[in-house]
Amino acid sequence: MADKIEQLCIENHFIYGYRTITRLLKKIHSPIVNQKKVYRITKENGWLCRTCPKKSTKSR
Repeated sequence: MADKIEQLCIENHFIYGYRTITRLLKKIHSPIVNQKKVYRITKENGWLCRTCPKKSTKSR
């Protein structure tokens, strides 16, 4: 399971989060996978989506 998740993360350049990876797994490989399990695997291996820092708005 971790191999398939790693492959999807690398193909998508770590843009997608665990929810989207779960949907892709169900669509492509069609196993029964829980989002919690995908989250746990991605968190343990450091494959969670890479987020950009939020920009603060300047108030006038």
